[in-house]
Amino acid sequence: MQTRQRQLANRRAAKKKLWWWIGGGVLALAILCLGFLYLRGFFRSEVEYKITNGLSLEEPRFPLLVVSLSNALPTSGRLTDYWSGADAIYAARIDAIKSAKRTIHFETYYMTPGRRADEFAAPLSDRAQAGVEVQLFLSPIAIRATC
Repeated sequence: MQTRQRQLANRRAAKKKLWWWIGGGVLALAILCLGFLYLRGFFRSEVEYKITNGLSLEEPRFPLLVVSLSNALPTSGRLTDYWSGADAIYAARIDAIKSAKRTIHFETYYMTPGRRADEFAAPLSDRAQAGVEVQLFLSPIAIRATC
């Protein structure tokens, strides 16, 4: 009789222990999911910016405005112009590449093969052959997506 009671007590203890493990696993999974959502910005409200007094390019505070709106890190550099529209941006980049004298640091996230890529490759190759140091940084994620 006592062994039967002991067996029942052991079973209850084993079930209780199992439920503790299941509950702990569910709690850990919930914490992991909430942490992932938090890191992805799920609980953050989206910010909407409205510029009422736009600064001109000559204003010394213009780079600070661009940095604050783009959530970028401020760096030193020379602001030469502001372009809108893909054709104007590509033309300015190619002109800058062609006029480089010492170094070219070119970073892009995504560039598909075709006419635009060929338009960049030719002046980059010309400048490299002229002795200009050319450094390209292409996103490995984007490269894998196009291969």
